Amino acid sequence: MATVKSGNLIKLYLRENGSTASFGYVVCNEDLTLDGTSDEISRPTKCGVLKAAGTPSYEIPYSGVANFAPDAGQISEATLAEWFQDGTTLDFVFGDSATSAVIIDRSGTGVITAHSVTSPVDDLVGFEGTFSVSGNLTIDL
Repeated sequence: MATVKSGNLIKLYLRENGSTASFGYVVCNEDLTLDGTSDEISRPTKCGVLKAAGTPSYEIPYSGVANFAPDAGQISEATLAEWFQDGTTLDFVFGDSATSAVIIDRSGTGVITAHSVTSPVDDLVGFEGTFSVSGNLTIDL
């Protein structure tokens, strides 16, 4: 029988690179995806076309509703905007640390490469952006 878990348990945890402080998580997050891609290397030879995977790259598109008074341990839209503006290198965990990482745990370093704020009529102030991973992931679960 399959074991499945709710996506609500998965969060994006961040802290400044090299810090020993506890990770905070992006508060009021709506959608969170860890995207990995790799270019295909293709070379025609007399043995046929040989193919291999290139170096993988990863990014985490995120979106959420702006919380202007986050609790301790929560990362606000304003903090994300500051890190984006400053080009701050961040450590991250894409996972479920609140449940002792029993579902998924992907980690590494990266930077926020896109960040925007939305203010639609008759809706809540929101935010969206992209966290680009530097190098490979550490895959613990």
